[in-house]
Amino acid sequence: MLALYAVAVKSAARILGRMNVSWKHAFMYVGTVVFMAIVFKLIITFAGLHVPLVMALLISLLLQAVTGGWFFANRATTRDGQAIGRLGGVPLSVTAFLLVTLVAFLFMVFSHALPPDAP
Repeated sequence: MLALYAVAVKSAARILGRMNVSWKHAFMYVGTVVFMAIVFKLIITFAGLHVPLVMALLISLLLQAVTGGWFFANRATTRDGQAIGRLGGVPLSVTAFLLVTLVAFLFMVFSHALPPDAP
């Protein structure tokens, strides 16, 4: 799962067309996001709150946008070698989130398309 998300970060940089992200920084960002997701889930669980799925996805998107803006500000670069800054990190992290969401949706759709006796 972590590798899939790192590939999504690299793909997002390529899709946006003006950014470079190293594999090291892609995996560091993914580790940060996973750590934040675990902490968020623990806080929600211990607080005894129930968060609907759509609300959890929106909160996750917001947290990842903010984290991506902070994390990639000095770690991702433009094609010219300049740091992309905080405002450049936000679309990068949001695009990576959307790519992972799309892949998860496609897995869900295709898993239901398989016959019931398929492994």
